Amino acid sequence: DAVLVINADLVSEIDVNALVLDHARTGADLTIATHAETHRLEFGEVEADASGRVTAYVEKPLKSWRLSSGTYVIGARSKNLVRRGERLDLPDLVRRAIDAGHFVHEHRHSALWIDVNDESSRRAAEEALAKSPGTVLARANTPESTS
Repeated sequence: DAVLVINADLVSEIDVNALVLDHARTGADLTIATHAETHRLEFGEVEADASGRVTAYVEKPLKSWRLSSGTYVIGARSKNLVRRGERLDLPDLVRRAIDAGHFVHEHRHSALWIDVNDESSRRAAEEALAKSPGTVLARANTPESTS
């Protein structure tokens, strides 16, 4: 049986039902919910080849990365990588699963996602909860996800 794991410092509207269904549909051993984060660099980026020849210069480029949303579905095969009594952080389990040749799947979403780890993110989470108190946390408590 698969296990849904959500980091405790998150406020999000990730559709966990869709995440669990995607995990099952793909036959993944472990699934990671991911989202895009985009940031504008404050400086010009220089690209060069191995000889030092500049191949591009981009002033204050907009960069985008795929990031873990701290929400996972762990299948039976990947659960077996955790030894009894062992404390193991999820990034370490993911690396262990990849090293073992397990199928680790990315579930892309664009839902609200806030990692609450400082004062500004706490304020953003409080604002999100005030705007929609019934939806931000309710997704993980739907009857379909608790059965």
